[in-house]
Amino acid sequence: MRSVTDALERTTRFKYDGAGNVIETIDALNNKTVYTYDDNGNRKSETRTVTTPDGVEDVVTEWVYDKEGRMLSMTDALDKETKYEYDDAGNQVAVIDALGRRTESVYDEKGQLVETIYPDDTPNNADDNYRTISVYDKGGRLGASIDESGRVTHYRYDAVGQLEETIYPDEVDSLAQFVAAVAPGETVETVDWSKVVYPETLFAFLNDNPSSKTEYDENGRVKAEIDELGNRIEFRYDDAGRLVETIYPDDTPGDLSDNPRSRVKYDAAGRRVKDIDALDRVTEFVYDDLGRVKETLLADGTSTETVYDDAGQKVADIDQEDNRTEYKYDDLGRLTDVVQFLEGREILTEYGYDELGRQIWQEDANDHRTLFEYDLMGRRTDVVLPMMQRSTTFYDAVGNAERTIDFNGETTIYKYDEQNRLEFIDLFEDPDVTYTYTPTGQRETVTDGRGVTSYVYDARERLIGRTDPTGEHLASGATIEYKYDDAGNRTLVRTPGGETEYKFDERNRLEKVIDADGGETVYKYDDVGNLVETVLPNGVVETRRYDDLNRLEYLENKSGGAVVSSYDYKYDDVGNRISVTEHDGRRVEYKYDDLYRLESEKIVGEKVVNYVYDDVGNRLQKDDS
Repeated sequence: MRSVTDALERTTRFKYDGAGNVIETIDALNNKTVYTYDDNGNRKSETRTVTTPDGVEDVVTEWVYDKEGRMLSMTDALDKETKYEYDDAGNQVAVIDALGRRTESVYDEKGQLVETIYPDDTPNNADDNYRTISVYDKGGRLGASIDESGRVTHYRYDAVGQLEETIYPDEVDSLAQFVAAVAPGETVETVDWSKVVYPETLFAFLNDNPSSKTEYDENGRVKAEIDELGNRIEFRYDDAGRLVETIYPDDTPGDLSDNPRSRVKYDAAGRRVKDIDALDRVTEFVYDDLGRVKETLLADGTSTETVYDDAGQKVADIDQEDNRTEYKYDDLGRLTDVVQFLEGREILTEYGYDELGRQIWQEDANDHRTLFEYDLMGRRTDVVLPMMQRSTTFYDAVGNAERTIDFNGETTIYKYDEQNRLEFIDLFEDPDVTYTYTPTGQRETVTDGRGVTSYVYDARERLIGRTDPTGEHLASGATIEYKYDDAGNRTLVRTPGGETEYKFDERNRLEKVIDADGGETVYKYDDVGNLVETVLPNGVVETRRYDDLNRLEYLENKSGGAVVSSYDYKYDDVGNRISVTEHDGRRVEYKYDDLYRLESEKIVGEKVVNYVYDDVGNRLQKDDS
């Protein structure tokens, strides 16, 4: 094959060496990429050419391999080298990045990855480095994973090897307890994880741990997912194995007949043609001869359309108000023009690219052009605004932003730890900010001009406490504390001012809030999750009603059975709010232009406010009658 031409007559050409290796590609815009190979046919280099503000430059990436064809090093376009090491079995045992930081991997005799050892600030001693550990059963399935803090997550499988339960760590479990169970006589410090085999029987100490479960049908399809609280979502399939029904949990778990459910229907070609939600509202999809969605028929009777060119690129969107947005592309399929229409006029936004496909400019409908510049690694270094203000970003050898100069010329300096986590910010005039992290990468402290703010997490990495440098504190010393249920819903917030409790329904939606004074706020939802009723502690009842596209249509507040306030909302076909009528008769009407910018706001019987915009949406004028 010497060339490929697509449906729009765009041609990519190839050149080969005597061994059949591609040594040159020339795309439809005549951009050339050149490749070289070693004697074993491994790609040794890739050279591309790009035009930059400094002139035409070569972007070269080089690779070195051992005699087995394994990559030993990669040198990027800025001459920064990443190195790789292997064991005798061919497993990659180390990656040394361009800053010399070493990440190691340990394997068992089956070649399964057992440990990943991350770099720290003592590069010559890996004994105390943070690491993640995987323990496998005799079938080679992952039985447990151990995070950098030593917390163990367990996995259980059915008879055919499908994951059926994930058991999460709790506050009682310890790594030492797990080591004693899987490697008797060993300690956390002495155990050789590559020799450990996860047992077939479940440990008794896990009986009270939270877990999530998955059930399968006889064809291996997911039949049900059960969360840590026992809430169950069920799935049904047709004879072709396609999902046709999802059944959501309710407050009668033993009876699925009345549970909310969503359904999907397919055509003879297997394409999804109808989505039916839990309120029996239907969204339909219409396809062209190539299987692309060309029209979406929404539940309220409106529709949207999509138009494609011969290459399958989207060239137009037509919304529910028949407003059209058009798209144009260059010969490499990159978006170059977005055309909108305002009172018959074209509103054009344009994009330009360099030879490597990076966006180097954007021009708005006011002919204002913003420029973008990059380094040879493709990282954006400069943004130049239409009035020539410039911001600049400098990067370290592994791609972290280490210094920025903003549009006002103010410099900010950033420093990172050995795992590329931000640990220091030197701000232009404000106090510096320092960060520390937990072994798993959660932010542990922030030190700034106010002092030190610290954070504490539970066994599942959920924030359970924050201590601020100033203000009131709890008896524990924390400023605020949190508790969660087994599914991760936040159930309690405790501050020096009191406690607030939260309760959730079977679909993990907020159902009740009990404030510090014992007042209860109760929430109810419809079958698709819209909030339909809120009962406040003072007895006020707020009810909400929605249209077929889940847009708020009516809101009413009652106290003692009497209406206190109400709001009746109307929308245009695309969802812009065109009016609101209040309980006392006050009515506000809204009008929009073809780009859906607010054009007028009429308070019936009082006044009209008109707005004028330029072509990119900046508000130029406000007239208040």
